[in-house]
Amino acid sequence: MLKLPQDNEAGAVHIALREGWADADIPLPAALQNWLQAAGASLRLQGAPDGVALSPQRDAIRLTDSALRRFPLQWALQSGEQRVSFWIVQRP
Repeated sequence: MLKLPQDNEAGAVHIALREGWADADIPLPAALQNWLQAAGASLRLQGAPDGVALSPQRDAIRLTDSALRRFPLQWALQSGEQRVSFWIVQRP
């Protein structure tokens, strides 16, 4: 699920992963990639757990395997007044 930020409303991304994954690059939809590119240097990753990062090209979320990882994962990307919240859950 993807909802881009509009006006004063925050955006949201919801991702469900299958069991048994280790390191993963999760590609982001083109519309979100465009928002990330437009954010420029003001983009900030907020509240991300260890092992969660935005790829250097801003086209994917990188997850590294961690024994301490607990689902659901939740964090946000903030650019100025606009914010996109991320939730990643593990499905059976």
